[in-house]
Amino acid sequence: MAVQMPTRSVTRFFVPLIDVLILLFCIFLLMPFVSTQGIGTETTDSPRRELNTAEDPAELRRRLEELQLRLEQAQRDRQDALNRLTVRVLEIDARTGELYYNTSKQRERIATEAEAQRFITVQQREAGAQEVYFLITYPRELTGFPTVAQRRRYDSWFAGVPHSFVDPLTIK
Repeated sequence: MAVQMPTRSVTRFFVPLIDVLILLFCIFLLMPFVSTQGIGTETTDSPRRELNTAEDPAELRRRLEELQLRLEQAQRDRQDALNRLTVRVLEIDARTGELYYNTSKQRERIATEAEAQRFITVQQREAGAQEVYFLITYPRELTGFPTVAQRRRYDSWFAGVPHSFVDPLTIK
């Protein structure tokens, strides 16, 4: 009795499939070399422009002076913003999740919305013309506080004033 080939062979399916996959992979590897717009060329919309050395030196000097003036103005604006701002740091207790503020004398707890509003009013009055920014810091160790409910409560207490929460554990 002679050995016969099976009528349905798995290799009859996979060999052409592998050939097609290899062909597609080769085309994928060659795509960057045959693109219509070269990789090294930049469009006119590109935010980064190369300096054209053939430009007029007077024009380049004028642009340099203009950029220096803009830089000086940005530095003055930043300094003005810093002079108008005062930051008050509040901390969240690691054991209880309560909100408190350190004064020069002691640690003051802010337990209710009324106390928070009173604290905000006092700080704004003390700051005078400066804008008060409240920075609420999480505990410096991982304790599970503040809870989600506490965080929402504190966020609602300071809703009308500039504030943010900072987690010292995530700052790098």
